[in-house]
Amino acid sequence: MEKATTDKSTTTLRTVVVDDELRSRELIASLIDRYTPFAALVGSAATALEGIRCINELRPDLVLLDIEMPNGNAFDLLAAFPQRDFEVIFTTAHEHYAVQAIKTHPADYLLKPLDPEHFVPALLALHAKLAAAPRNGILQLHTTQGHFFLPHADITHVDADGSYSHVHLLSGERHTMSQPIGKVETDLPAPPFFRCHHSHLLNLRHVKALLTADGGLAELVNGARVPVASRKQTELLRMLNGSIVI
Repeated sequence: MEKATTDKSTTTLRTVVVDDELRSRELIASLIDRYTPFAALVGSAATALEGIRCINELRPDLVLLDIEMPNGNAFDLLAAFPQRDFEVIFTTAHEHYAVQAIKTHPADYLLKPLDPEHFVPALLALHAKLAAAPRNGILQLHTTQGHFFLPHADITHVDADGSYSHVHLLSGERHTMSQPIGKVETDLPAPPFFRCHHSHLLNLRHVKALLTADGGLAELVNGARVPVASRKQTELLRMLNGSIVI
């Protein structure tokens, strides 16, 4: 099988493999290196616990996940991420987990022994879907409840909560991502999105007023109020006055 080709402008699929078998991890590394130039193996783990630590540290786009492992299985690992923001492709020798796996909304379910004919199309399809989202003005969230595709125009603001971020919509809905706000900021276009505070990111198109109360607040069209750091107020006012096209 020839190496897959993709648009060079698309982003790299940052990948972590969690599998207790060294030979399986080595095979996956070889398949990625040989056939999928759009993917990069950024980490690996041999147990569910190691996998959780690896995912928290590396924040991958994709986890290639074996199911049966010592001291916890794939579903134990996924339970540690109730608001999952990475895709999962199961890589297992066992067919009977398929029904349980489908409930976690994976990108694919591959049976071992892995081969390029099945492995490469699975990664290629996932990469194409993820790469298309930013160009289409969509922020993707992947949680235990499913996959959410949020139009940028519907997002009013984003709040930081430690290593998590809360994405707020015009409708009043709130979605939680297991990504720090700095990472979310890189996934959204600037402008119209503006980091107005260490812990807050807002959509300039939804700002109704800039208030002086409480040290500075941006009032949004839906009534929400977002803190604005004093050092950011002049820049924000300049953008809202039309100095920068948003």
